[in-house]
Amino acid sequence: DIVPIRRDGRTSLYLVSDRTTPFKATVRTHIMDMAGKSLNETSQTVDAAALASTKLGEYTDAALLHGGRAANTVASFDVIEDGRVVAHHLLYFGVAKTLALPRQPGLHAEWRDEGKTLRISSKQLARGVWIDFGKLDANLSGNAFDLLPGEHIDIAVDSTADLASLKAALKLTSLVDTVQAETAK
Repeated sequence: DIVPIRRDGRTSLYLVSDRTTPFKATVRTHIMDMAGKSLNETSQTVDAAALASTKLGEYTDAALLHGGRAANTVASFDVIEDGRVVAHHLLYFGVAKTLALPRQPGLHAEWRDEGKTLRISSKQLARGVWIDFGKLDANLSGNAFDLLPGEHIDIAVDSTADLASLKAALKLTSLVDTVQAETAK
């Protein structure tokens, strides 16, 4: 896993391995605004120790932000092994109510595999995406996740309801919908 710990304007970055053997990986740090504009991207090769936490570095907010404003910038950390992302973490530079989350992130749902998979994508950063089928019973392989601009996630859907009913009941929301509802009260 990749674990950034942010305190007092500084972030310590750790690679945490539960594997019983060491391995080599690339750690990619990508700083972007919430619309997806890249501010900086770096990569470093790391030797991950077995069953250990390895400190990869310590960074000031200014060093990570690269001129971006804390309220609308996100840091994405990925561990890449053999060309595949094996760990991912997003770091925000403030609590949810201080972030300038896109008011309309552009969430999109696409049904695949005859209704067994739901692909969710977003045009802009979407934090705390929530999939809901109302009164229909549906088990999902994941929920309550963040999506970077242009990113997608495939969610397995297990339900006795037919695809037409699932499509009609599907409701996608994100943290910004909750924040907007709270401020409208």
